[in-house]
Amino acid sequence: EATAGASAGRKKRSVAGAVGLGAALSLFAAQNADAATELSQLAASDNRFGTIALLFLPVVGWVGFNILQPAFNQLNRQNEIREDAAGSIGKATKLSQKPKGTKVKGKVKN
Repeated sequence: EATAGASAGRKKRSVAGAVGLGAALSLFAAQNADAATELSQLAASDNRFGTIALLFLPVVGWVGFNILQPAFNQLNRQNEIREDAAGSIGKATKLSQKPKGTKVKGKVKN
């Protein structure tokens, strides 16, 4: 009987501890819910991200404006150089492929 009374006392303490722990967890969860609600209300009224984005877009546009034109100029110049080089190579190839039987420095080439 002494052990039965001791185990009943432990059960009551366990139940009381579980109830106390449950109450503490519910208060903690309620505080977290309040904090989340407060944070969402603050985020709804705070538009720093939108302000930063609005300031950032013209900066990106200006940088693009100042970088893209010189980049296009460089690409156009490279294309001109490539076309000139291709034209020179084409002319040199045509000159080296003279038809047979033409005179080269007074001699007939066969």
